[in-house]
Amino acid sequence: HDNETIYRSDLSSQGPSKSISSAVPLSDSTFLTGLADGRIASFSDANYSFIEGKGHSNLVSGLAVAPDGKVFSTGYDDQVREIDTDGSSFV
Repeated sequence: HDNETIYRSDLSSQGPSKSISSAVPLSDSTFLTGLADGRIASFSDANYSFIEGKGHSNLVSGLAVAPDGKVFSTGYDDQVREIDTDGSSFV
């Protein structure tokens, strides 16, 4: 198997099972996705992980990077949360 096939296989069996509702790039090789279940995933190259900490209680409706590099998420739970600039956890 090539890496793309393995990645897609791993993602479908262990990755996000809910729809992606928003996305934002952090760098040339990393981006964040907000999910319908309130979680946020960080994708980098062929790897992904879920953001650590208290996330949203339901659908993530938006992700944004501020001019100073801070990353924010908003959800249908009426909350705005800040994410570490490396995309690993909520502040």
